[in-house]
Amino acid sequence: MNPARVLVFAVAAILILGTAQIASADSMNLGATNWNAKETFTTSGGTSGTWSLTFDFVNGTANTVDVNSFAVQLFNSGATESFSFSTATLNGGALGVWEFFADDKLNNGGTPDCSSTSVKGWLCGDTGHVTLNPFSIASGKTLEFILGGTYANTSAINQLDLMASGCLVAGTCKLDGGSDNTNRWTVSGAMTVPEPSSLVLLAGGLSLVSLLGMVLRRAGS
Repeated sequence: MNPARVLVFAVAAILILGTAQIASADSMNLGATNWNAKETFTTSGGTSGTWSLTFDFVNGTANTVDVNSFAVQLFNSGATESFSFSTATLNGGALGVWEFFADDKLNNGGTPDCSSTSVKGWLCGDTGHVTLNPFSIASGKTLEFILGGTYANTSAINQLDLMASGCLVAGTCKLDGGSDNTNRWTVSGAMTVPEPSSLVLLAGGLSLVSLLGMVLRRAGS
């Protein structure tokens, strides 16, 4: 077979494998300049498979800040959906006091821990091991969680919802979420979605196929 044709087939196979994965990169400001949450969520595609989530709290403020807990919607909440997580790290190491729950989220307006177990499709993390305490992030530091697992009878959503709360000046806010001062931060809503990486990959792949097509035409002429 013509070497150029072999190259085209190889590139096409790579593109098919690459675009089978579904990925999104979302972000949200958490109520202060340079205090942000960022995530990259990837699934293997289809209604069952594997998923991975990289979730960052980025403290670009001048203060040490607190995070009480947070919950991220990973999947649509159909009656038969199920997902679990099997791997979890915090800044590349052990989770320490953090614990995570599948199909659980925060009780919005109530206690700042994972307590709404009737809601499917959400991944929730809190510092409830053993006693719930705010988790501090120093100025200029990033808190990064990397989690992964499997899912079945569901599909990834394109835009993630986030619920989270904490304190913009560590140690000055009530743990129960009470609005004792203006340092308390809380969010509940959809994260913004830049261009999904899967679309970037597809666009780049189509450009590459077009270029290789030109090579083939020239080789055949």
